[in-house]
Amino acid sequence: MWLKAMKIVGTVVVDTLLSSENDEERKASFMSEHDDGLGNINHYGDSYSQQEASDAYD
Repeated sequence: MWLKAMKIVGTVVVDTLLSSENDEERKASFMSEHDDGLGNINHYGDSYSQQEASDAYD
């Protein structure tokens, strides 16, 4: 029983660590998809600077 509990806790910890890397990849992907080439991010018709979009994504 104790071993099963530790496996579950270990799985959750590993998943959490890996998902934080994926968040950075998703953020970079979002920024590159909506970048207009001039340093602005256009999303749903609104234009944001890269810093504003980065702060809002967090």
